[in-house]
Formats: sequence, C-alpha cells, structure tokens
Amino acid sequence: MDFQTLALPDAGAAGVNADALVAVVPAAGDLPKLGAPLDAALADAMKGNDLERKAGRTLYLPRVPGVKAGRVVFAVAKDTSAKAFKSAAAAGLAALKHGPAKHVAVVG
Repeated sequence: MDFQTLALPDAGAAGVNADALVAVVPAAGDLPKLGAPLDAALADAMKGNDLERKAGRTLYLPRVPGVKAGRVVFAVAKDTSAKAFKSAAAAGLAALKHGPAKHVAVVG
C-alpha cells in the first residue's frame, strides 16, 4: 500500500480527487466541516435515520452531487482519539473492500 498525507483543497473534503472518500465523524460533539456537499449529505443521512452516530456505524453513498470522489463512506468513531479514528477508518475501508476503488482518501 502507498500512503500519502495531503492538504485538503479549498473545497474541503468534497474537492478531494479520489475513487472513494472515507469521512470519519465522531459519535458525539460537533461534526467536522467537510465541505458543503458532504455536510448536506451527512445531515440528510442522519435526518433520514440512514446513519446513527454510534461507534462502528458506516454508510456508503455512491455519486454524491458536488463531490469529486465517486463513492463516499461515512464512518462513525467512538470519540476523537487516534485509536477510535483508526477503528472507524478501518470500518469505512471495509465497506469499500470489494468495490472498484483503487485510490481512497480518508478524512476526519
């Protein structure tokens, strides 16, 4: 595997050019600002009860309008610790395991 650390573009995580995007959000507290299209998709998913803010939960969304990545996975972390982030990122990557994504970005 090849890992890189990159700065987010001006559009936020929505502007990341990748096959898939894993966005890690905390189970409690304020949600991170990911960019308007992702913020709207996340708010809509929570409003429709498609995603609960409970640790380990994930939601896969293909082709979110306004997002460069073709696939988006929201993954919920228990808290804001590095261990919880790693666990949530792993759950998000597992949701993409059998798909065609070759370049995946993880943000949180």
